Amino acid sequence: AGDSSMVRRAFLPGARLQTAYTGKDGQPHLGDEAVDDFIKAIGAPHEQTYNEQIWSYDIRIDGLLATAWTEYTFFLGDQLSHCGVNAFQLFKSSEGWKISHITDTRRREGCPASAPDEAAAINALLDGWHKAAATADEEVFFGSMTADGIYLGTDASERWLRDELRTWAKAAFERDTAWAFSPHNRQLYFAQNGQTAWFEEQLDTWMGPCRG
Repeated sequence: AGDSSMVRRAFLPGARLQTAYTGKDGQPHLGDEAVDDFIKAIGAPHEQTYNEQIWSYDIRIDGLLATAWTEYTFFLGDQLSHCGVNAFQLFKSSEGWKISHITDTRRREGCPASAPDEAAAINALLDGWHKAAATADEEVFFGSMTADGIYLGTDASERWLRDELRTWAKAAFERDTAWAFSPHNRQLYFAQNGQTAWFEEQLDTWMGPCRG
């Protein structure tokens, strides 16, 4: 059983719990659950451990109001049950932050069983991007950039949006190799909410050492 008294203290009186889901009829539904029923379920004895793993947080605060968007996977014991997102609204009362509303989503498909390795994914993207330039793979190189992506070249005057760079580099990508830069000493940095990352790296090039 969980600590139901601790859970109850996290909620404001009159707090609401809702779930957005697609029903068996294929129609969208917004279901309600009483906070008392939720707390009772937490506090009741259960054979399997309730284990909700949170993979990311996006928290925003303005004065007495806060929202938190969290991706999660829920396990019963060691069995994956479902996953989705929790959307919390919180109010800063005289007793501190309290939950006023939670709406969640629930699905059984495509659920992560462990925390995603975002650093590995970004490194793979960047390594593939450099390789695409070295092998003149135009589709992969420019497909790895968003339309508003900006490329800063080695010359101080070079600042290209993706499609501008594609036009400028057209002749280079008609060769066997557009350019071959070898990256090393890469550093990754992540925003607190985990939704944005940036990087710096050193590059071995035909011009000598450069930075990216």
